[in-house]
Amino acid sequence: MMYESHKHTPLCKHAYGEPEEYAARAEERGLRGIIVTCHNPMPDGFSPHVRMSPAEFDEYLEIVNRARDAWSEKRNSLKPPAVEPPGEWRRMSHH
Repeated sequence: MMYESHKHTPLCKHAYGEPEEYAARAEERGLRGIIVTCHNPMPDGFSPHVRMSPAEFDEYLEIVNRARDAWSEKRNSLKPPAVEPPGEWRRMSHH
């Protein structure tokens, strides 16, 4: 049972395409699913050239949830950011 375990969304500023497209490609390659691991927003603008901004976090959840819903029958696994941001974002990341 193999998964693609390192995918980003365009919100990370260094990925192209949408999670639904990644899931379709994973299926073509015979993978069981994908795991989206976008770089989470950080306070104080840490590493902004490769991270979504705090204002984009809700959009990230929408993108990932949309793909999860579209591919749930295909058993793709899409998760919130790999590293949880501190404070208020931590509560939201368990969505």
